[in-house]
Amino acid sequence: MESPVVLPSATVSIIQSPKEQASQIAFEEVLSMTRRAVEEAGGLEGIVKNHDEVILKPNLVGCNPNLWKT
Repeated sequence: MESPVVLPSATVSIIQSPKEQASQIAFEEVLSMTRRAVEEAGGLEGIVKNHDEVILKPNLVGCNPNLWKT
C-alpha cells in the first residue's frame, strides 16, 4: 500500500472589490487586487526562484443583487 501524499499547507488571501458585479472590475483593478492579495499572504519571496514560472488565477465572483431582495 502506498503512503498518502502530504501536501504543504496553503495560505489564502481574499480581497473584495467595492464593485457589485465582477464584470464591472477593470483589468487594472484585478491586477492591483491580485498584487495586494499576494502581499497579504506573505509574498512570493522564498517560494519562487529564478526562472520559475508562476500562474496566478484570480477568482472573480459576482452575483445578481436582485436575487437577494425579498
